[in-house]
Amino acid sequence: MHVSMKTLLTHSPLVLMLVVTAWLTLGAATTEHSVAVLGMLIFGIVLAGTYAILNAFPVKLSRARPLLTSNLADALVWLVGFTAIAVSLIHYVWFDGFTLLSAGKADDIVTFALVRQNTTASLPTWMMYANQITSRCLFPIAAVLALWRGKYALAICVLAFGLLYSVCLLQKSGPILLLLPTILLLIFKRNYLVAGAGVTAALATVLALGFLGNPEIRTAQSVDYADTGSIVTGSLNNASRLSNSLLFRVAIVPGEVASEWFSVFPEKRSFGYGCGYRFLAPLVDCEFQNYARIIYDDFYRAEVSKGLQGTVNAASMMTAYANFGWPGLIGSAVLHALIAWVLMMMFARTPELLLPINATYIFLLSSGDLFTMLLSGGWGLAILLGAYAYAPTASREAAIAAV
Repeated sequence: MHVSMKTLLTHSPLVLMLVVTAWLTLGAATTEHSVAVLGMLIFGIVLAGTYAILNAFPVKLSRARPLLTSNLADALVWLVGFTAIAVSLIHYVWFDGFTLLSAGKADDIVTFALVRQNTTASLPTWMMYANQITSRCLFPIAAVLALWRGKYALAICVLAFGLLYSVCLLQKSGPILLLLPTILLLIFKRNYLVAGAGVTAALATVLALGFLGNPEIRTAQSVDYADTGSIVTGSLNNASRLSNSLLFRVAIVPGEVASEWFSVFPEKRSFGYGCGYRFLAPLVDCEFQNYARIIYDDFYRAEVSKGLQGTVNAASMMTAYANFGWPGLIGSAVLHALIAWVLMMMFARTPELLLPINATYIFLLSSGDLFTMLLSGGWGLAILLGAYAYAPTASREAAIAAV
């Protein structure tokens, strides 16, 4: 049966969630962990089946009035953009957030990792949340909305400050999370030349961060190739090593991490039955268990002994599995399907904003808890900003027209 591009766009939240599930299944398969592979397959089947059931029932919504007038919507976009810039400046000035000089002086991976850890480890709680929401939501969403509403100077300013901020946070995913929403909107607007420039800028920044974060690669050419004078050859080999490492990390590691969680629960640690959720732990009268941190401490004792603190962040359904086992995994799939269906409904009148606002968060479900993504990760705020900039759909039929 022929499937049109409009159909794929309309149901793109589900499509992307299924792509992420297949991606995790591939990574899990490389570990030969049959339970993990089975878990990913069950999750994908329940996700698709639940969405099909939800989509089978016709739902009509009355035509909604604009939530904000055009002038107020413009003011909101300016407010979001300047708030993002202000938070980054506070981080730079008050909390020593300009890290490039210190990172460039690092002569080994552990030293660099400590510099990166210190970018957020010393922040007060309110600033840590502000950092997460600003880097993952305010900067990228402000750029998208500014570009969509024709505020080009604001969009350029936000992207420039946002790119510097993402680099100073020393996370290779940062430039992608910042630029991908804008790139998707540019592609939708068929501005392929500028979109290509954005892709080039994102990839170049990620590679630069990769070299910065791997001192042994930065110094390898002077050590390994100094006698032969093959500096160019050494640089190409280093770039190849780095790109292969990044590709492996993106394509395989998320599924491998999910397999680790399947191997831990319940064989090594019992299911939490709510204790692994911060908002549920008080209700079930237990102490909150940060499983991502606990598993890191178990698996990486050598790194912990050197002062490193980290988390083994697994895919969005794994916290539900760690708490409630297979019922939790199935319930998580149902919840994901509901979110995909709600997004399809909300952005039916503005399909050009559906992917720019939501795609990066859906991809991040490969390595982050769903509730964390919606709350402190900024996804819920991004959805609200999209809804307030433009009103929700008038009817379900508008979402599936011409399918």
